[in-house]
Amino acid sequence: MDWLTVLQHYIISDIDDTIKMTGVLNNKIHVGFNGLFSKRAFAGMSELYNEYHAKGYGIYYVSGSPKMIDCRIEDFLVEKDFPQGDQRFLKDKIGSNTYNFKMESIRNVIAKENPTTLILIGDDTEHDPDVYNDISKEYPGLVEAIYIRAVQDAKLPFNK
Repeated sequence: MDWLTVLQHYIISDIDDTIKMTGVLNNKIHVGFNGLFSKRAFAGMSELYNEYHAKGYGIYYVSGSPKMIDCRIEDFLVEKDFPQGDQRFLKDKIGSNTYNFKMESIRNVIAKENPTTLILIGDDTEHDPDVYNDISKEYPGLVEAIYIRAVQDAKLPFNK
């Protein structure tokens, strides 16, 4: 590696049931209520993200949550002391395909930032394991690690 090469490290993280307790697998009314009003964060996550951020990692949040609740997400991030991140990608349309949305959002981050490494953090709901696995195959050598919180104990894909 040339000494002039600048390393660009990024974390791409989901929000619901990854850093914020929302119960995505519950009924839509429960999810909607928790998405809007839950302020419960998983223990240690803000400290972890702040540690990475202090080391120079950029942070992007990519979530299947609707864009209309972005102000609530921002309030949550501030109140629970998470880094605000470089940008939040939230869905414009509630009924749109979450897998496609997350794939396209992560591709946009990669195109914009040209990262040296990515760490992908999510949970086993809303397609994170499949999206992260497919990104790691699409961009060989870019993904340093994938961390998945077990919410529903789903069978995870294995990248060979």
